[in-house]
Amino acid sequence: MKILVIPDSFKGTLSSAEVGTIIREEIKKNHPDYEVFNVPVADGGEGTVEAVLTARPGERIRVSVSGPYYEKMDVKYAYYPDENMAVMEMASCRGLPLVAGRMNPELTTTYGVGEMVLDAVNRGIENIYIGLGGSCTTDGGCGYASVLGVRFLDEDGKPFIPVGGNLKNISNIVPVEINSKIRALCDVTNPLYGPSGASYVFARQKGADDEAIERLDQGLRHLSEVVENKLHLKLSDCQGAGAAGGLGYGMMAFSNAAFDRGINKILDIIDYEKLIEDVDIVITGEGKLDYQSFQGKVIDGIINRSPGKRVIMVVGMKDDSVSEKYEVYSTMNNGRRFPENKLEAIDNLKKTVDEIEF
Repeated sequence: MKILVIPDSFKGTLSSAEVGTIIREEIKKNHPDYEVFNVPVADGGEGTVEAVLTARPGERIRVSVSGPYYEKMDVKYAYYPDENMAVMEMASCRGLPLVAGRMNPELTTTYGVGEMVLDAVNRGIENIYIGLGGSCTTDGGCGYASVLGVRFLDEDGKPFIPVGGNLKNISNIVPVEINSKIRALCDVTNPLYGPSGASYVFARQKGADDEAIERLDQGLRHLSEVVENKLHLKLSDCQGAGAAGGLGYGMMAFSNAAFDRGINKILDIIDYEKLIEDVDIVITGEGKLDYQSFQGKVIDGIINRSPGKRVIMVVGMKDDSVSEKYEVYSTMNNGRRFPENKLEAIDNLKKTVDEIEF
C-alpha cells in the first residue's frame, strides 16, 4: 500500500507539515509495511513557500524587507532557475500574525511585498507568483506599487506612499512598466469595494471597527476612481480585486498581474500528477470542512486532481451536508471535544487516524 498525505493546515492549531507528519507516523505505527509519504501544501497563504520547497526542492532566496509598519524583517521566497520562476507569499511580511496586539488596517502597508518583487525583478526573474492569503493590510496595493516605481501624488502634486487611511488623498498616479510576468495565487473572488469588497468583508478581522470599515471602503472606492480617470483601467469589479485588502487590485492595475487559483498552481509547480502516479490512497484535510472547502481550497484542488484515486479527508469540524458524499474522518467524532490546546489537537488527530479503515 502506498499512501500520499497532503493536507492543508488546521488553522490556528497545526501547520500542514505538522498534520502530515502526525498522520504519516500514526499510519506507520499501525501499518509498518505501508509506504507513506507526506507533502505539506498551501493555497497561497502562510506556509506556501515552505510547502512548495519541500515538495519540489529549489533555491531559498532571503531578503530584508519592510514589515507592516515599515520595521525591517527577513523573509524568503522560492526560486527555480530552470523556469526562471519565483514563488512568494505575501503573508511572510504582511500576515495577520505579524500585527498581533497592534492591528490597524488604516496604517499597515504592502510596501514589503513590493520589495520582495523588486528583489526578484532586479535578479532578472521573469515569472513571479505571489500567494495573497492572510493579509493585515487594506491599502489597495499602493505600498507594493510604490516600491516598483509607481508615484502617487496628492492635490499639491507631492508624492506620498498611501496606506488604507489616506487613500482619499490620491489625486494623480504616474505608472511604470514592469517587465516581469507577475501572477497572483488567490481564491478570493471579491470586488475591490462595496458590501462584498475588501473592507466590508475582511477589514474587521484586521482590527477595523464600523467607522474604520466605512473609511477604508471609501478610500478604496476613491483609489479606483483615480485609476479609471488617470490610467483608464476599470478593474474594481474583477474577481480577486478585493483580495488581501485590495492588493489583488493593485497588482492588476499597477503591474498588469493575472490571477491563478492558488491550489491549482501550487499543484502544477510540485508536479502533482506525477506525484500520485503509483499512489493507492491520497489523504488530505483541513481544520473545518464546509461549502467553502470546495471553492478553490486545498481539498477542492486535491479531489479534482486525483481522478481514479481513493481520497480520504481527515478534518477537524465538518458540515454533514457537504461531507456525506465523501470519505471523511473528523477529529470531533466519537465524543471528542474541540481541543483547548495543541496537545489535545494532536491527540484527537491521532485517534482519528486510528479509525481509518484501509
